Amino acid sequence: MNKNCKNCKFWGNEQDALYADNLVQGFEYCRKVGQYWVATTWKYRDDPVRDAELAIDDEHKNEKAFVQDGSDYSADFITRHDFCCNQWEQKDR
Repeated sequence: MNKNCKNCKFWGNEQDALYADNLVQGFEYCRKVGQYWVATTWKYRDDPVRDAELAIDDEHKNEKAFVQDGSDYSADFITRHDFCCNQWEQKDR
C-alpha cells in the first residue's frame, strides 16, 4: 500500500473545518498537524514582561510539526492525495 495522504486516517475534509467548501478539488485537510499557538504556552519566571519563554505543552511534546499564520487566528495543513509523510497511519476500514 502506498503511504500517501489518500490512504491515511488523518487526511480528509473535516465537517467543522472553517473553509471546507473553499478547497480546490484534490486537496484535503491533514488533521495530524495541529496549530502551533494551541500547543504552546508562555512560561513566566520572575519578570512577566522580560522573563518569559514560549514552551510546547506536555500533551503536544511529541508532535513533529505545527502550522501557524501571522495572526494566530487560523491555519490548516492542506495537501494533495499523493503527498506523503512519516506520520502516515492506515485508514480504518
